[in-house]
Amino acid sequence: MGDHLVLSLFLYPLILMPVSAALEGIDPSLEHAASTLGASRFKVLRTVTFPIVLPAVVAGSILTFVTSVVVFGPVAVLGGPAGFDTVPTVLLQMLKFPPRIELAAVIAVPIIVMLAGLLFIQHKILGSRKFVVIGGKPGQQAPTRLGVWKLPAFGFATLVLLLSLVLPFGILVLTSFRRAVGRPMGMDNFTWTENYVRVFSQPGIVAAFVNSIVLALAATIAAMVVAILASWLKQRTTSTTNAGIPAAMASPLAFPGAIFAIGIIIAYAGRPVALGGTLAILAIAYIAHALPLTFSYVDAGMGQIGAEMEEASRSLGAGWFRTCWRVTIPLLKPSLLAAGLLNVVILLRELEMSVFLFTGSNPTIATVLYGLANDSLYQQVGAVAVVVLAINLVIALTAVKLMNTNK
Repeated sequence: MGDHLVLSLFLYPLILMPVSAALEGIDPSLEHAASTLGASRFKVLRTVTFPIVLPAVVAGSILTFVTSVVVFGPVAVLGGPAGFDTVPTVLLQMLKFPPRIELAAVIAVPIIVMLAGLLFIQHKILGSRKFVVIGGKPGQQAPTRLGVWKLPAFGFATLVLLLSLVLPFGILVLTSFRRAVGRPMGMDNFTWTENYVRVFSQPGIVAAFVNSIVLALAATIAAMVVAILASWLKQRTTSTTNAGIPAAMASPLAFPGAIFAIGIIIAYAGRPVALGGTLAILAIAYIAHALPLTFSYVDAGMGQIGAEMEEASRSLGAGWFRTCWRVTIPLLKPSLLAAGLLNVVILLRELEMSVFLFTGSNPTIATVLYGLANDSLYQQVGAVAVVVLAINLVIALTAVKLMNTNK
């Protein structure tokens, strides 16, 4: 039960962020029109709001379900001692000496079949519906009064925040100021800077932070470029191959990180490219890891943008690139920021592929934390985690500020 709660708190942003981005893109006049015709608030939600955000709900739900199947970090740390395994933890055992790659491949096949089935279900749910709601800049959303539901809603939001952020990171912060974990917390077991100095006096840990930040930003930008091109081809052209674009974009989800990393090692670590032990091989893995989430968010946003906006731009003499830069991308801003925020945060702590691709010369934050945890240096784990949290908060606040700009 505890593992399921942790996974729920770990994965709910995968639905929250795309739905929030979709709500940002709704023209308020649609809801206002329904209200002026006598529809109740519940009926407006059921007949106007929810159908419009349905693509984001479906995309986020599929991502959450598939990610929960292949998630590695929380299960390896929390579920291992209790005997709770998922596909990646089983595969990790198979990849230990002597490696049984063929058995790991057999286990990976049902994941591919499951993903294909989920994409088919998504196509059936959304394929015959139209979700175009943006013909220009949406108007100002009026606040909704919750009435008697105000306190329950506030209590629920507070509980989620408490369980997913305050308690776990509060414990990490306290641990980062302790001299020893096994001793009671008191002044004789308290230190302000000892663990932080010990951690960041190590050049390898500083290099790991720089590597992770550069890799996360570069992979996120590259994934956005690919996702925008793929979504535009899918929704603006009539090629018979368009049906395969969502499957191609989502295909990295079909492979647990361990198997995917081994495939990358075989393909890129040796000659002729010889990228083993470099940041480039990690960048390839990170871009592939970021593509499914980015495409899901971008494609949901692209489906809300009317093609007439781009056609009008081209009719005035703008080329495809200028139209994309000046029209399409600004209208995709909520989806791009949501995807970018989640990708950077996820890639900063990406563990599974990083562990397999780590050779000692290309450390990342995740490999540093994994090594410190294996050595039971939990005070230093807490110190690194606090710095990572601070970086994530800066990224989140920056994204929120950008989302609120030019509304």
